[in-house]
Amino acid sequence: AITDHDMHTPEPDGEDNLLLIGGTELSLIAPKSGGPLHLLGIGVTRTVDADAGSTLAEAAQAVHAAGGLPFLAHPVWSGLRTDEVDGIEQCAGMEIFNASCEVEQGRGHNDAHADVWLSMGHRLGLIATDDTHYPGYDAFRAWTMVHAADRTRDAVLDALASGRFYASTGPRILSLTFDGETLDVRTT
Repeated sequence: AITDHDMHTPEPDGEDNLLLIGGTELSLIAPKSGGPLHLLGIGVTRTVDADAGSTLAEAAQAVHAAGGLPFLAHPVWSGLRTDEVDGIEQCAGMEIFNASCEVEQGRGHNDAHADVWLSMGHRLGLIATDDTHYPGYDAFRAWTMVHAADRTRDAVLDALASGRFYASTGPRILSLTFDGETLDVRTT
């Protein structure tokens, strides 16, 4: 997905096999810490009706209304407290890893926050992103692999909404089998 802060980035035209999905990154204000609270709107088809004063729940609902999937971005880099994300249940998920935040400040891992929210019963899909600000410096370090029915925008968004994906910083899952007792995972 291609996103930029507080603007809708539409899907560009192209004639190759690369599938690009438009989106946005909304800049909200965290209600307790007062710091940044960023929300990705992956797949939105228009400008999202939310602003810095919107709550996380309001912004997530606005992303859904604009045809997208809301994912909480880089909570550790943002300095978010785990108790200031009322409305996270409206999100499709969150970034478990953000390469730009890791390269620039060593704050790209969000596993502790994810553990807290998952233990509270929130069902969150976990994505990994480059969040590239400086191509060549913070690019090609993280990605989200989707198990989509085909290479189309709708199939990719459906896979993200259904949880048929995984985050990675390198390894690929080649196969998963479960015999009722043992899960066998084959990776690169």
